[in-house]
Amino acid sequence: MRVGIERASLHVEGVGDLADVFAAWCAGSAGRGTAATDFLGMMQTAIAPCLAGMASADRAALGLLLASTKGQIVEQVRSMREGRPDAPTLASTARELAARCGMGGPVWVVSTACSSGIAGLIDAVIALRAGEFQRLLVTAGDLAESFVRDGFAALKAHSPTGVCRPFDRARDGLMLGSAAAACIVAPLGPASLCEILGFGVSNDAVHMTAPDREGRGLARAMEGALAMARLAPQDVEVVIAHGTATRYNDAMEAVAIEKVFLAQGARPLITAVKGVIGHSLGGSGLVEALLGSEILRRGHVPGVVGLREPERSDVGLLCRTKAVRVRRLMKVASGFGGVNAAIILGATSWESRDD
Repeated sequence: MRVGIERASLHVEGVGDLADVFAAWCAGSAGRGTAATDFLGMMQTAIAPCLAGMASADRAALGLLLASTKGQIVEQVRSMREGRPDAPTLASTARELAARCGMGGPVWVVSTACSSGIAGLIDAVIALRAGEFQRLLVTAGDLAESFVRDGFAALKAHSPTGVCRPFDRARDGLMLGSAAAACIVAPLGPASLCEILGFGVSNDAVHMTAPDREGRGLARAMEGALAMARLAPQDVEVVIAHGTATRYNDAMEAVAIEKVFLAQGARPLITAVKGVIGHSLGGSGLVEALLGSEILRRGHVPGVVGLREPERSDVGLLCRTKAVRVRRLMKVASGFGGVNAAIILGATSWESRDD
């Protein structure tokens, strides 16, 4: 079964919706990351456009997959500090979100650290192909809350300057951002914005928080996606990197890209968006995949915002927006626990569209 993405929507605190974020990325507008406290409200804002105009019977039958690392972190921290046992879990959060949105189908959760958003898409494709669903709403998001920020600061991974510079020689850490995304995964058809061509997952099995510096795990995920899609490295024109701007992640990604693409003579354009929207943790994979669908539709590839002096000039890093028709792109993500995920999206039409 060929599977596509329909009705893509997102909400990034301090930036806006899908069109706003893509425009800011194309313009090279650097962000500062925005905190938020209402997880369910943010998720509902992202989901609402996907459900607009849907018949109540169709909505009642629609399943929901929530991808997140922390979910209602504000309420969780409050319950912990007050010694109460009623902290909302990701499962209870997903059920409440489905109820608020009038969705009556099965509900489940994917939580694989910062690869959660892509892992959610992958699980949805597997479920559809297994005949478990005809259509499924996938949503992903996380809040840039002080508890989370303090954790990254303790790991010395949070930028002390508050500026995200992926792949830059002077990068000094990540910038958190609150964001949510949603889409409907369904059999490929006239309503599809793009096609999901292939995917791969892997685990470094090296360290709890640090990536494999040789990039072997991410390279396996990327190779797995290419194999499933039956594509050669030369067939992928753009890679949207995880691009956190931490010292070790960006270096690892560059090594993995070299292994999978450059060593095979392929030269895809490499870009990243966290310099605009910050790192939304479990939400980032889906947020950035849906921005990738805009690249396929609109014929523009935004550059790496925040990149001034590339640490490596040989990996094809794109510094500014380039007008080019793209047929296939890969989105990758990596997270704590050594998880890696890669997904390849394909255009449903070659024509550039501005609608």
